[in-house]
Amino acid sequence: MGQKVNPIGLRLGINRTWDSRWFGRKEYGKLLLDDLGLRKFLQKRLTQAGLSRVIIERAAKRTRITLHSARPGVVIGKKGVDIEKLRPIPQYAALAERFFPSGEAPPQDEADFFRRWTRIEAVLKARGVGLIGSSLDVEGEWAIEEIDASGGFAGAVAAAGTSLAVTIHDYGDNE
Repeated sequence: MGQKVNPIGLRLGINRTWDSRWFGRKEYGKLLLDDLGLRKFLQKRLTQAGLSRVIIERAAKRTRITLHSARPGVVIGKKGVDIEKLRPIPQYAALAERFFPSGEAPPQDEADFFRRWTRIEAVLKARGVGLIGSSLDVEGEWAIEEIDASGGFAGAVAAAGTSLAVTIHDYGDNE
């Protein structure tokens, strides 16, 4: 008889860690069922995204879910995200004066302009309004997270609320 070893259990602590990171004494069963239901829901809802791992971390009253996806654009969706390619714009100061809030300091260069621009556009897209005819004054609480989009790009993600945790993993070729 061959002795079969679970491949995940074999790798734990060496090159892999737990998929759920939390501790619960009395509510262990409830939290475990919540995790299983959440994983099932995400796998069913995001079948086109190619999810490889769903990591659930719980601390006090906060839950963080990290999704490892082959196609993050499917997970994020079109709304609430803006990524711009950095390019030379000689009139960036005039654009900033026209579109940015009046009390804000002018951008230092084109990269600073695009970083601010993507933050504003991400909020507008999350609100579901366009740039034309809309006020750039944002009502309510919005969490904005800049995406570290190296290689000449600037990006931001926005969501209603006070906290937003974004983790970007780049598994592409580094040529």
